[in-house]
Amino acid sequence: MMDVTFNLTFAVTLQHELHQPVLSLPLSLQIGDLTRLTTDDPAQLAIMSHSTDATVVKQALVILKSQVEQGGVLRVWWSTMPDDSTGCVSS
Repeated sequence: MMDVTFNLTFAVTLQHELHQPVLSLPLSLQIGDLTRLTTDDPAQLAIMSHSTDATVVKQALVILKSQVEQGGVLRVWWSTMPDDSTGCVSS
């Protein structure tokens, strides 16, 4: 199982508490067309992450894709904070 969050601070805290790796994705990846996640273009990755470090985003996406391809379970963490509520999936 892989734990995923869109908040770096929470990811660090969660990793410390669970004693296992936690994948922290940029908040900007919570919403939008998911096909954009298949790009390898460093400039596009930087735009998606709203940062200049596209390498970090690319590494996170490689890890996420690998977990999905292996049929692994993803546990996405969210809270009632406004930045998390946009990533929630309701039924």
